Amino acid sequence: ADRYRHMRSADLAVTIPGTNTLELGIAGVPTVVMLPLNRPESIPLEGIGHWIGLLPLVGGLLKRALIRTFVQVRGLRRPISLPNRMSGEPLFDEISGDLDAEAVVERCRVWLDDPERRDRVRERLARTMPAPGAASRLVDRIVALADLEPASSSQPGARRGAGG
Repeated sequence: ADRYRHMRSADLAVTIPGTNTLELGIAGVPTVVMLPLNRPESIPLEGIGHWIGLLPLVGGLLKRALIRTFVQVRGLRRPISLPNRMSGEPLFDEISGDLDAEAVVERCRVWLDDPERRDRVRERLARTMPAPGAASRLVDRIVALADLEPASSSQPGARRGAGG
């Protein structure tokens, strides 16, 4: 809970793609999302991409080639941050490629020098991101749909209609 309080107090965040972008969006924090391709073999992947990267001697080279080819062929037509995907608009600033610190600092400076832009993004995030408490609402909905009773503290796992 403290981390969300700290997030909400930030003027700007800098991060890489992942579920953290959704958390920042829900917290209403304007964000610069970086996808550095300087060392693509260091990008965590799932599935086959992960296993290719683990191959002795050639794994790093193959993973680098795989990621660079994917980015060149597919391009980055789709937003890389979850808030941009969900809202259908560029609320978070996204930069990718061979990045250096100066380029990232310059992007941040543009945001920090424009408090009105940050306020507009905060307002738009508040209107487009899921409200906090989604997990609780999901559990309540599942319980209602399955005609279950929430487990009481005295009977863990107690359910109606489960043969008992």
